[in-house]
Amino acid sequence: MLIGTLFYYVVFVVATLIFFVVSFVQFVLVRPFDRNRKMLHWMWRLWSRAIYTLNPLWRVRVEGRENVVRGENYVVTANHCSMLDIPLLYRLPLRFKWVSKAEALKIPFFGAILWMQGDIVIRRGVAADARKMIEQGTQMLHNRFSVAIFPEGTRSHDGRIHRFKEGAFVLALNAGARVLPVVTEGTGSVSQGWKLRMPHRFNIKILPPVDISGMTPRQAADRIQKIMEKEQI
Repeated sequence: MLIGTLFYYVVFVVATLIFFVVSFVQFVLVRPFDRNRKMLHWMWRLWSRAIYTLNPLWRVRVEGRENVVRGENYVVTANHCSMLDIPLLYRLPLRFKWVSKAEALKIPFFGAILWMQGDIVIRRGVAADARKMIEQGTQMLHNRFSVAIFPEGTRSHDGRIHRFKEGAFVLALNAGARVLPVVTEGTGSVSQGWKLRMPHRFNIKILPPVDISGMTPRQAADRIQKIMEKEQI
């Protein structure tokens, strides 16, 4: 396990550096013709596949692809246990923008990627940023992008789903979009300290989209949370 872990960390860093350099060049060259950064999203979907497939002892299983209606955009709500949730969710058959905390901009490489992709970055507890998230998220949804949010607001350290905040559901109601619940499993249990489990399996379960029109944001948050809790593996 020790040798495998060290090898994987080296592969992860090298792959991320390569994709970062290619993405930066692509960003500079294509930005005038691709203002919504669709090509960058495609590039980081490839990165996701590299992160998981370069380790032959890891497997990713995606269930519920049939629940994604072609041409429809969603507010995607997913549980959050680890940084590995981010590349894992690029397996969703959707173009989407992230809603991320401003602190993520300080993470080497990943902060620059958020900026290049034009994702929605907000400061916690700042009312103006909450309004900005609703405005920008609504615009993204109308521009044929889904918006992905971790509604717990932070990582779960015990693997269970904790109380959802209301922001994702205010956005869905404002934009008239359905909510697409996504339950992931395996990212929180893959590590033992700094060592990685091998072999290991990651699961993504895409649940049927939910129309929350007529609900308050709090009612919608509680309903989606209960739906996702029932599907946790």
